[in-house]
Amino acid sequence: MTISGEPLFAVPYTHGDPLAVRIESLEAVDRGNRYDIRYMAYGPGEHDLGMYVIDENGQRPDNLPELTVTVDALLEEDASGELFDSAATSIDLRSNYQLMMGLLWVLWLLLLVPLFLFGRKTRARETKLVPAPTVPERLRDLLQTAETQLLSVEQQADLEQLLISYWTNEIGNRQDRLVHSIDALRDHPVAGEHIKMVEEWLHARRTTDDRQTASMLLEGLGWSRS
Repeated sequence: MTISGEPLFAVPYTHGDPLAVRIESLEAVDRGNRYDIRYMAYGPGEHDLGMYVIDENGQRPDNLPELTVTVDALLEEDASGELFDSAATSIDLRSNYQLMMGLLWVLWLLLLVPLFLFGRKTRARETKLVPAPTVPERLRDLLQTAETQLLSVEQQADLEQLLISYWTNEIGNRQDRLVHSIDALRDHPVAGEHIKMVEEWLHARRTTDDRQTASMLLEGLGWSRS
């Protein structure tokens, strides 16, 4: 349908209107605009679509062509609207829906039991705590690393602290202050020698081969070389 003039818009539907109208599409042409108007009637009779379109100012234009539509009733005029029982059919529309759904739920829950038990075992294995390495293990690992590569500054500091902790635990002469513990270790024939070797290695840099010093410490502590 082509209508001359400015574009038109459908009036929003309100409860009680005999028609619900909407403009599906609008295309500008030489003589105005071509409209695809859709409507839904809520009762039979003649209806004027022009009552349900407005311009951009919200006014109904005066120069609209005739837009009357006729809607027929679906029921005949003499139809009473009464409902009648239909004849029985040979098809049994009844079903055991609730029973089947109940059985499916039970089966689904039974399938979850092994999954739940397997998941608990898996989580139990995953949550087993791996014991932290002991002081001797950490010291041995650092010394074995030093046999093959240079230690970083952090690793050197750890090595010195671990050696002091190792011999403090071995001798059992723990003092309130670290300096007193180190003094006690220096008096020990083996611990003192090891501390002196580490100090010359890491601080005085009097050793010419770090790997040789690491190997000597491993032998002195009774650990095999890497």
